[in-house]
Amino acid sequence: MLKKLDIKKLEQLPPEELKKYGLTKADLGKLKIMADPIRWLSANLRDPENPKKPLKLRSMQREIVALGHPKITIRASRRTGKSIGIAARIIYQAFTESNTPILLVAPYLSQVNEIFEDIEHLTQDSPTVCQTIVRQIQSPFRLIEFSNGSVIKGMCAGSTPGRRGSSLRGQGAKYIYVDEFDYMDEESLKALFMIMKTRVDTELFVTGTPSGARSWFYTWCIDAEKHGFMTRHYSKEHIPNWTAEDDLRARIMLGEAGYMHEVLAEFADESTQVFPSIYIDQCMYSYNWKLLKYNPDREYGIGVDWNSAATGCHIVIMEYLSNENASPIDTDFLTQINAWRAMQNKEYQEKLYEKLEWNHLYKKLRFFRHIAVAGEPFAQHDAVEKIIETYLTYQPKFIWVDQGHGEVQVELLLKWALDHGDNVLPKILKACNFSGTIELPDPIHPATKIKKRFKPYMVQAVQRCLEEASFVLPMSEDEQAKLVGQFRGYMVEKQTAAKEPVFSSGNDHILDAAMLAILGFEHNFGLLARRTKIGTARIEYRAIARQPETFPQDESKTNKPGISFGRLRTPPRRWTP
Repeated sequence: MLKKLDIKKLEQLPPEELKKYGLTKADLGKLKIMADPIRWLSANLRDPENPKKPLKLRSMQREIVALGHPKITIRASRRTGKSIGIAARIIYQAFTESNTPILLVAPYLSQVNEIFEDIEHLTQDSPTVCQTIVRQIQSPFRLIEFSNGSVIKGMCAGSTPGRRGSSLRGQGAKYIYVDEFDYMDEESLKALFMIMKTRVDTELFVTGTPSGARSWFYTWCIDAEKHGFMTRHYSKEHIPNWTAEDDLRARIMLGEAGYMHEVLAEFADESTQVFPSIYIDQCMYSYNWKLLKYNPDREYGIGVDWNSAATGCHIVIMEYLSNENASPIDTDFLTQINAWRAMQNKEYQEKLYEKLEWNHLYKKLRFFRHIAVAGEPFAQHDAVEKIIETYLTYQPKFIWVDQGHGEVQVELLLKWALDHGDNVLPKILKACNFSGTIELPDPIHPATKIKKRFKPYMVQAVQRCLEEASFVLPMSEDEQAKLVGQFRGYMVEKQTAAKEPVFSSGNDHILDAAMLAILGFEHNFGLLARRTKIGTARIEYRAIARQPETFPQDESKTNKPGISFGRLRTPPRRWTP
């Protein structure tokens, strides 16, 4: 292809001189269009949504197409449309440059397929481009070959241990495009670096959404000039039709760190502590959970963490402090306050009482019970019986259990329901595979579905609830081996090759049960969304005959009051992101 400088010289020549080069004025006009990628794309590609109209790129996509530099990094929010920009840039290079190998790489095959589908949609209604495509294959890798000898090849880096990066070895390319670069594993990166050494004119185009890791993507974006890169940053203002409601929904669903990564495309501060103490402290209150009474006007949810007999089964019950059918003040708390107030200076206690602002506790979850079942020889059998007893006592809206060590126990619970003619338990019992996936609405485009790993999703959801102070924890649990202590000690030990966090284990069994209970409320009833007025779906609960309080009496044989009045304090100010 003629260089831009050659075209400018040719424009100054008379028609007779142009004939010496075998060109006419019309040919010169076509060359001018080919030299300008934006004009060429508009003239030759059609809008995938309306093939009757020419392709119209947004400003961000036009910039991606027009960037001229041998090494480029693009840091962009999800759903900004960068894939269309990349696809258009690749088509232009393949069509206008002869015998040019182009390599597209991504950590997962679905990401490669997405960009190739964009290429197909952009070219399918373009006779100019379609006529030049001579071959297309989809297996063992994606490939589009043009009549001018240029080839677009799409390859998955590989995620199976021992095979990561193996598909990239031996490849060569003039243009290398890497999507979701921050999720590439070390072996694949080594293979890419070797490909870049096969040609002196190889150009690298790296895109992605930050994962939070301090990887090469972070280095090349933050210190781009030092490493010879041109970098661009596209945040939420480039997401089409982004509204204030979308922004609030994303903050709620993704949490602080997730919002920074996915929406703002920023590298959030790296931290190994999963639940910051500043948020834990704002959820803590002085109350004795062993004295809390069952209230038939409230909703309860149960989380269960199965373990070996030595570690035991941990059952956590969370209570939803709904004031829809209750008095303005928690009567359990009020009784204790009145008894204590009579023994102290009345004027002082009235001032203290005003500062408590009990009403703000409503529409929150409260840690209600922790039951541990351990010991040989029948720990698992005893745990199943305890769950049945708890189910009959508190009539929970759901029971979410860890499937890892509890497949047989889940079958026993279902068998009990079948033998006793109980058709409610099978509906509310859910076995959760911590290493599996869960299908969810996309936080930016709720109409579409995405899959996430269950354990990171559960932890992220609890993080959001913690940041919003959506649940209440007792100060008495602030010890290393108890619930609050496990919140404080929960850490990210490392990241997998797919940049998924690996959490600390051992001192987390009560926490796992509590997180299942919190996630159950959030997933089934959207309590956090309801508090922030996002989503107004009405919740209809089943009409179930309530059973009287049958919790073992030895747990409540104590003279301690329901609240430790020596540590009453004003509620913390709610954190706002």
